Formats: sequence, C-alpha cells, structure tokens
Amino acid sequence: MSRTSHRHDDPGDPDDEGLPGDRPRGILRRIIGGAFSYGVVAIVLVSMFRKLSDASDAGVELAPVTAIEVLVILVLGLINMCTNLPPIMLTLDGLRFREAFVTNTASAALSNTVPEGGAVATGLNFAMLRSWGFTLDRITSSFLTTGIWTNLCRYGLLALGLAVLAATEPVASFVPIAGGVLSVVIVAAVVLLVLALRREAFARRIGAIIGGLLRPVMRILRKPPVDDMDERVDAFRGLVSATVGSRWRALTGAMMLSQFTAFLILGVALRMQGIDQATISWSRIIVAWGSMSLASLIVPTPGGLGVAEATLTAVLGPSVPADQLPNVVTAVLLFRAATWLLPIPIGSMSYLFWRKTDRWRRPPEERYGPDLDLHSAAPTPATGGSSGALSVGGS
Repeated sequence: MSRTSHRHDDPGDPDDEGLPGDRPRGILRRIIGGAFSYGVVAIVLVSMFRKLSDASDAGVELAPVTAIEVLVILVLGLINMCTNLPPIMLTLDGLRFREAFVTNTASAALSNTVPEGGAVATGLNFAMLRSWGFTLDRITSSFLTTGIWTNLCRYGLLALGLAVLAATEPVASFVPIAGGVLSVVIVAAVVLLVLALRREAFARRIGAIIGGLLRPVMRILRKPPVDDMDERVDAFRGLVSATVGSRWRALTGAMMLSQFTAFLILGVALRMQGIDQATISWSRIIVAWGSMSLASLIVPTPGGLGVAEATLTAVLGPSVPADQLPNVVTAVLLFRAATWLLPIPIGSMSYLFWRKTDRWRRPPEERYGPDLDLHSAAPTPATGGSSGALSVGGS
C-alpha cells in the first residue's frame, strides 16, 4: 500500500515528502544562524573570563589546554549524548537507538542555538517521531514521562549534593536550608506522583485544585477558564502509568546514568586542570551542575549560554585560590564545549540525515497494524520487552 495513501484532512498528515505537514520549517537555517550569533557571544564570554583578573592580583587568564584534554572531553560529551537515549527508548516502544540519536541530537542543536528553541525543538521531535509512524498519544506520553523523570533525578541529585556539602565543608547558612527545602519538595513530588498514578480519584482531585488555581490567572490573561482540568490530569495519569508500567526501575536507573555522565564531564574537566578533591569536592561539583540546570531553567537562554557559565563559575570559584581560578574557568569552558557546542554540528547533521533519508518513514498503520485507532487517547500499556520513550533534557 502506498505511504501517501493514508491521507486525512489533518494538517499533520504527510506531505509529498512523506513528512508531517505541520513540521517546523527552516530548521537548519535557524541552527546555523543561531550558532553564528551565539558563537559570537561565546567568544565574548571567553574574552570576559580572560579579564576576570581585574578583581585579583594574580591575573585570570585561561589555563593551557592540551589536545588530549579536548579529545577526552569531547568523547565524554558524545558518551553523555548516548546515555540520554535509553530513557527515551524505554518510554517509546519500538524506537531504535539510531532514531533516538537523530531526534535527540537534532532537537538539542536547535535548543542550544535558537531563542525559544525549546518549543521549536519539541515540534521537531514530534515531526520526526510521527514520520517514523509513532502516534501522538505515544509521543506525548514519552515526553511527559521523560520530562518528569529528568527533573526528579536531576534535582534529587542536587538535593543530595547540597546535603553532603553542608555536612562535610564550611558553607553559608542558606546551603543546608536550601538542601532541606529541595529534599522536601522532591519527596512531596514523588509522593504526589505515585498517588496520582495509582488513584484516579486523587488525580482528578488534584486536577480540580489546579483548575481552581488557574482560574484567576486565566481571568487576568483574558482567557477562558480551564474547566476540565480534572479530566486532563486523569488523562495524563493514564498516559504516564501506561508508558512506565513495570519499567520505572529501569527508567530511573537509565535516567540517573544520564545525569551522572553530565556532571562527570565537569568533574573530569576540573581534575584534568589540576583541581583536586581537597580544593573542589565532588559534592560541590554536583551542586554547581545542579545549580546551573536550575538557573538555566529560570533564565532560559539558548542552551543556557551565559547563565550556565556564570553559575558554574560563581559556585566553583570561591573555593579555589586565586592562582587556580584560570583552571576553573578553563574547565568550565571545556565542559560547555562538550555539552553546548558539540551537539550543534552533530544535531545539524542528524537533521539533514532525517530530511534526506526516507527509508525509515512509515505510516502508523504500518508500525502498529491496520486496526490502529489513530484517535485513541491513551497508549498501549508498556510490556516487559524492548524499550521505547521520549527526549531527555540536555546536560
């Protein structure tokens, strides 16, 4: 049966190229333009770091970097990209490693270069996965699940790092308080998530509360109230619970590995620059990395550019002597080369590969069978077999 024969009136149906008609356009142009613009900003940041010595006697210039250090950091960056993929595959049944790599790296390149790139990257993710025959409900459930697990694991590690840092090093009085508050928030979020996934009535009650809280906000925005929030939260419960199934342990382990490799890059960069455990401990490294993620979430620049570097330097810098500050700055830039710069060329090639390769494309009926209900609101329950799931946030 022809792949172009499954046409409906929906704007997301395939066009003559076999791609979703409502896919984001001009992706490569946006990536190149954004990379050029923010590449200039990156050069300015390097120049700024070189002049940080105005505040010290020693003078802060970038420490020397060897080719071996660059190679090690880039290899670790590539490994980190690969560890981002198993959580996606665990939540989206049938997604292959190469497909997960293409969609994850292409969206990362877009997020790292384009203002408000996260929204466009999400649209690109959807378009890629739909072109491979995955349905909207399955893609949505994968995005929701991986998003929840990413934040719980990432900020759970941050809370642990704050607790260990407060227990082992002299720190400001707010550090143990922040660690305690974050721990309570994480535990509360886990409890609410478990109750919402297990009990329909509880999920609907939470939805009704959220709807009530949103009502005055929608009134201020002159938008109609969301009166069916209880049904939406219950639908969310069905999507996530059906996606996770009995895989929550594997998903948690895969997500923790992904987060571990992210802050490992920063730690290795610092160690290669001669910063030992006595100067900057691993607990401080975890706190710096987690604080960077949180700051980038609050102040959303493309790929956290500027915000990430400033946060890492602010958390790591005070614990080192003035003569080692250049090494910290260099380690920060090496870390960003692996987590911000490296995904841009790789993701651009992934996008081109997706556009030019049509042998992977298939309609949902071919992937799931002719009896598939394209209007189904919930995915089929996850089984104990192979994996499948959504896009993990960048490092």
